[in-house]
Amino acid sequence: MNKWNELVEAAFREFPETRDSNDVLWVKVVRGFCSELGINNLDDLYLGILRNQIPNSHTIAAAASCVRKEHPELQPTTRSKARKEEIRQEYINNYYNI
Repeated sequence: MNKWNELVEAAFREFPETRDSNDVLWVKVVRGFCSELGINNLDDLYLGILRNQIPNSHTIAAAASCVRKEHPELQPTTRSKARKEEIRQEYINNYYNI
């Protein structure tokens, strides 16, 4: 897992927009792997993930969580946190209104 943490930390520092979204982070990371491995179609991408050559989104999200705990300066922006809280509250409200 340590290599993923290092990769995620590097992405957070080089591309600040990745701090706000694990999806954006995963795309940046996967683009790097695809470029390095010469992957240019979805079938090869899927095979790369299945062969553990490319990390899946859950692996990157877990690494991001670890990096954020170790490096508070790499936390998402307050705007992003507020939006996530809004979405969480919507789910709660929808659950109780069923």
